[in-house]
Amino acid sequence: MGESSRQIIDALDFARSDTDVYRVVSEALELVDDEHPSGLLITPTGSSHELHEVATNTATGSPGCPVTNTDDCLAIRRGQVVVTDSSEAINACPRLRGRPGGPCSAVCLPVAVQGHSVGVIHAIAEDRHPPGPQVVERLADLSRQVGARLGALRALESSRAEASTDALTGLPNRRSLESELQQMLDGRRAFVAVLADLDKFKSLNDTYGHEAGDRALQLFAKVMQDNVRGHDMVARVGGEEFVVVYPEMTVQGSIEAIERLRTGLASAVAVAAVKPFTCSFGVTHSSVGMTVAEILRVADAGLLRAKELGGDRVVYADQALAAEVFDQADEDPLGQ
Repeated sequence: MGESSRQIIDALDFARSDTDVYRVVSEALELVDDEHPSGLLITPTGSSHELHEVATNTATGSPGCPVTNTDDCLAIRRGQVVVTDSSEAINACPRLRGRPGGPCSAVCLPVAVQGHSVGVIHAIAEDRHPPGPQVVERLADLSRQVGARLGALRALESSRAEASTDALTGLPNRRSLESELQQMLDGRRAFVAVLADLDKFKSLNDTYGHEAGDRALQLFAKVMQDNVRGHDMVARVGGEEFVVVYPEMTVQGSIEAIERLRTGLASAVAVAAVKPFTCSFGVTHSSVGMTVAEILRVADAGLLRAKELGGDRVVYADQALAAEVFDQADEDPLGQ
């Protein structure tokens, strides 16, 4: 292993994000080949076909590859190195023709992440004088190193997402919610917390089965996501319980938003392939407590009162209502 290869491996090991990897690639391309324009095109996380140039050789610049889709790249489709002697050849990539610099040669090396080709390292040279075997071998080694590092980073990100996401609905889970709320409290950022619970959910499950219950939960999660602002947060905290967080919103504004959500839910249930259901909501402001647990406990009091009143409604709760609701529960723990 050469010194430059060891340097590249070390630099990639330090990379903690895709952006860090792309910065290393720009410098690594110069170490590997400082004569020919070269760059890395790759599909962003979550995109299966769209290609973007994310790194270019710091010494020679971009090769100017116009390919924007993985389906248009022969190296990606085949999963193997493609060397083109001349852009004028009958079997040359059509995207090599008509470039500002005139006819050229090229080498394209796929970048695979977890066994799937998601990008390409592309370099061009003078027509009929493609980069030599030694340069191609170094570029191939770089493509393997880049793919391995991106794969490790994306696997780590996936495992983190799984640990913080509810599998059924795709919403953040309790851990994510509590972390977000704690950050807001630490930053003295006010918010409204809404605790939501599907009415008579146990009866729905017992009568129609867990699949019907799961469909109801998924529909409710979607309706909630469709009826919040981009910086609001929706989380599933367990069973049929959800939380909506409205940063820097008034209580009255949040109640109006929840009423719109209730209307949206009724409309969605009416046309969806689910058994009819409703939901109750307890609303409170972050000023009612000093901790996440205290605030959610007050919101829970509003939710319990909404259930007592027959469900399918919104109830605002403060510390006084929480004391009243939970004192009653302490006196009659079985709810009898």
